[in-house]
Amino acid sequence: MNVKTKKQLEDENAELKQQLMEKAVQISNTAASHIVAPGIEMVPIKNYGGTIVTVVDEINGQEKPIVLDTHGIKQQRKITLEKWLELERESALVKDGYIARTDQPVTNPNIIDGLDEFTKGLKEDAIRDRIAQITNANVLHRFNDYLSPKERSKTINAKELLVLAAARDRIFELTDLRIVGIDPAGE
Repeated sequence: MNVKTKKQLEDENAELKQQLMEKAVQISNTAASHIVAPGIEMVPIKNYGGTIVTVVDEINGQEKPIVLDTHGIKQQRKITLEKWLELERESALVKDGYIARTDQPVTNPNIIDGLDEFTKGLKEDAIRDRIAQITNANVLHRFNDYLSPKERSKTINAKELLVLAAARDRIFELTDLRIVGIDPAGE
């Protein structure tokens, strides 16, 4: 007889729940793609905003909420082209960089896919210029939230410190909210 500890059972349960969730999403996406009437074009979108986004799309005369999570499988979904065009025209979700199509090059300065990758390949002036283009304070706050713990633990490198300072300055320009960091000398 194979006896498992509580920890092993909890880990196994969590793994099975994750597999079940992934399978449910896969089935849901497959079912949705088969339900769509011929001639309806679907486009892939992704949530870049750091918050859960819900888009209500009308498919075959029925409204269907499309939930875009912040990470994982549900971060990317498909919606009708008609709904995407409507969102582009009328919604701040696109303008502010919360969602974007993944089948086209990203040109919105508010979209930052990965905070770690943001500075790779950019020189200091380019980093400042890129941050100056961002118009969504929430995107800038993500930089602050991500880099502040590194600043406090003094594990922040020079490029990250530049990003943090530029993001805080831009937040102030957009919102009149001044975020003060720690003194680099530790005083």
